[in-house]
Parts: sequence; structure tokens; C-alpha cells
Amino acid sequence: MIAQDPGWSDTMFRQVKAEPKKAAALLLLMAVLVAMWIKIFVFADPRPVAAGPLGGVSPRVDPSHIPNPPRSGSNHSLLDWIKKDFPGTKRNLFAIKLDYFPVDGSRPMFSGDDTDGFWDQLAKSLAAKADQEKTRGILRDNVRTQASRLDLQSTGMFGGTPKAMVNGTIVQEGDTIDDFKVIKIESKRIVVEKEEIQVEVIFKH
Repeated sequence: MIAQDPGWSDTMFRQVKAEPKKAAALLLLMAVLVAMWIKIFVFADPRPVAAGPLGGVSPRVDPSHIPNPPRSGSNHSLLDWIKKDFPGTKRNLFAIKLDYFPVDGSRPMFSGDDTDGFWDQLAKSLAAKADQEKTRGILRDNVRTQASRLDLQSTGMFGGTPKAMVNGTIVQEGDTIDDFKVIKIESKRIVVEKEEIQVEVIFKH
């Protein structure tokens, strides 16, 4: 018994069943195409349309062809302005004159031969900033460790001036003790500074 080849309808049905999304997209495209054909051949306007000049030449309007409506108030000056023949501009609107921008002489000019591009410079800048933050953090910890050796024994007002006894020495605001500058003296605490880092010392007794 000879097997008959399936017809094109059976083949198409199997393809649609195997890939329904592609079949739906194809049907949608066919519907759009049929709608465009109907719009072009059925609803097209058979009347000829006059074409304007091309090639970048702007058409000139004869001022005598512009109707003159009754002039009153502000539209009088507007109509006169429309009828004027303005000369075309010769300036390139997209040109940039670098003479109007300052040049930073502290940095080298960019050239195409530089091995370090923008992202390399950005990475180096971020790495340098991270190193500075790390160094600053180590310095801050060292200053705090040194400030912990300061023994605040007492604070008080002497002759209207706040003073404190630190490590057996009486100091006031602005004095220096063990390389720390006394910034502020308050009740039961003082604020000292070293390497532009301020640390609070509290009365412990």
C-alpha cells in the first residue's frame, strides 16, 4: 500500500499547532498588510497633489499675494513683520568656538595616543581617594589611642575662665598638652585636637 503525501493544509496545520506564537504573529502581520492594501487602493484620493520645490531651496512668498485683512491693534505690526524679506543667516549653529572656553593648564591635553583613557583615569582617581581615606582612618585611630592617655582630673571656672587639670597640669582653652591642643572645656569633659582631628576626653573619676 502506497502512503499518500500529506497535503499543504495538513502540513500548515501541524506547523501552526507546533508553533502557535509564530503563527499568531504571522496572522497579525497579514491582517495589517491587508488593511494597508485596502486603505491604499480603496480609500486613496485620486486627485493630483501639487509638489513644492525641493533641494533645500526655501520658497519665497510674494508679499503682494498676502491678503490684507482689516488692521487693528497688534496685528498691524505682525503683518508688517511677516511681509519683510529677512536675509538668511551665514553662521553655523552647530560650530563650537573653543576660544570661548578656558583651558586648564594644570592638566595635560587629551590626545589619541594616550594609553590611559577616561576610565583608567577614573579608576586611578578612585583608588587614590580610597588610599587617602584609609590613611586618614589609620591616623584617626592613632590620635584616639594617644588621647586615651590623657587623664582629665577636674574642670572648673577660675576667674571667669574655664580651666581643667589634665595629667596633673592646669590648662585652659588654647593651651597644648602632650601635643594636643585644648579646644573646649566643659563640665566633666574637654575637647582636644591633633592633626585636625578632634577627640573628646571625659572625666572618669
